[in-house]
Amino acid sequence: MAKARLALGNWNNSTRDRPLDPTPFIRAYIGMGDRDQAFGWLEKAYSQRGNVMTTLQVDPLYDPLRSDPRFPELLHRVGLGQ
Repeated sequence: MAKARLALGNWNNSTRDRPLDPTPFIRAYIGMGDRDQAFGWLEKAYSQRGNVMTTLQVDPLYDPLRSDPRFPELLHRVGLGQ
């Protein structure tokens, strides 16, 4: 997992001069169980009005994040909250 983190960091650093699609980072950090990084990239997607925001409520990828208090707050900001 350390190699994956290093690769993600290198990828992020090498593309600082252009906007990145946060989706692969979100998926990778969820897969590694790093909620803080996943939410950081979700915030980037939110600020960029990324398409990934439209699937938050239904995509099983986000199941590991649903119990985190930040998730319903994000859903609410996106307009998908109750």
